[in-house]
Amino acid sequence: MADIFIRHMEKTAQVALEIAQGWEAGEYAIWYHERASIPSISYVVQTGRALEQLASVVLIVSVHSLSSDQARHEIMRARESGKLFIPMFSQVIHSQFQTRQPLWHQIVSSASSIAFLTQSFFLYSAL
Repeated sequence: MADIFIRHMEKTAQVALEIAQGWEAGEYAIWYHERASIPSISYVVQTGRALEQLASVVLIVSVHSLSSDQARHEIMRARESGKLFIPMFSQVIHSQFQTRQPLWHQIVSSASSIAFLTQSFFLYSAL
């Protein structure tokens, strides 16, 4: 069973990998598509199962995720299951997140958000 589900887009796959490695160093079990998925089983089925079993969701918010229907479905499913969210911003600022996805903002409003620069992996609190 995974502790943390990393929700990301293909363009932020390297960032997801780096985040996963950091959490795994802290002995958390991580689920993200590139490593945990099984060929020949539907992505939708696999992510649904993972979302049911995990404790929390690291949500990598990027320009691409803000317009993704699949991201919206997964976030809503995780919310309906009462999962905790850890939003992380990749080349998006908090105000863009609030404006472009107000529902997501409401869903994760109780969480602290983190922004980072991909090259240096510099972290800071955005709230």
